[in-house]
Amino acid sequence: MMGFDDGFEKEVDCQLKRALQEIGLIEPWASHQEGEWVFTHPAYPVSCCGASPLDVKKRYPLFLREFIWYKLKESRFNPTDGNRRETQNGEGLKKAVTLPKDIAEWLEADPYTHIERIRCLMRMT
Repeated sequence: MMGFDDGFEKEVDCQLKRALQEIGLIEPWASHQEGEWVFTHPAYPVSCCGASPLDVKKRYPLFLREFIWYKLKESRFNPTDGNRRETQNGEGLKKAVTLPKDIAEWLEADPYTHIERIRCLMRMT
């Protein structure tokens, strides 16, 4: 990801291995609503969609690793301030925007799943 020490990366890999063992087989299903193949697991707020089941099976572990990386980074470097974000090369990792209240509440209810659904819609356009 963004160049933390090897110990941190090993910790991420270890957590990813445990998560994938807990999840078991990645069996995507066809989503008629989004027109793609989708996989989610109730233990992790990560979803992945793609053009084929094989595409989803390859990409889901990458998405899950990214989720684990950010969760560990936040707990390691921002234990008291969940709103602070690290910057790289002077650029923020996040961008603040104003949204209608109903959309903002929907995103807050399950941010990782809902953001991935938005990314799926973006790829379709």
